[in-house]
Amino acid sequence: MEEASASQAASKKENRIESSGKNKSYDIRIENFDVSFGERVLLTGAELHLATGRRYGLVGRNGLGKTTLLKMLASRSLRVPSHISILHVEQEVAGDDTPALQSVLECDTLRESLLCEEKELNARISAGKGDGSESVRLSEIYSKLEEIEADKAPARYSIIFMFPLNIL
Repeated sequence: MEEASASQAASKKENRIESSGKNKSYDIRIENFDVSFGERVLLTGAELHLATGRRYGLVGRNGLGKTTLLKMLASRSLRVPSHISILHVEQEVAGDDTPALQSVLECDTLRESLLCEEKELNARISAGKGDGSESVRLSEIYSKLEEIEADKAPARYSIIFMFPLNIL
């Protein structure tokens, strides 16, 4: 299967600002980047400027790189300030009664898998089917959940609904 890739020129000034932690702007400015899918170059020397609070739309024929660009942003293959959270939700979402925030939380696959494994391990212990290794794994899970601040995820993701920077 072909893979998408991105390359981007970076200046020493941008690197210094990012590493110092002084850039707290929620605007996104990416200059001079390329995006490819396999051997096919989709974007060359492109620039992307997104201002907080504005709504944007990506319009174009199939195969021009709209989805690939969004995936490159979400995977941080393109340099986006580290304090900006990016969540890419695929187009094909089943319509149901799931609240929007819950749908967004479920897209955090690491958090969801850790919480699911925690639930399974606790159920095994409660049922008396544990072999003793569960407590060690639970400690690892709790440590990782704390590291990724899983308890703060609902508040963190609810910001999406307060400050929309939607790319359609």
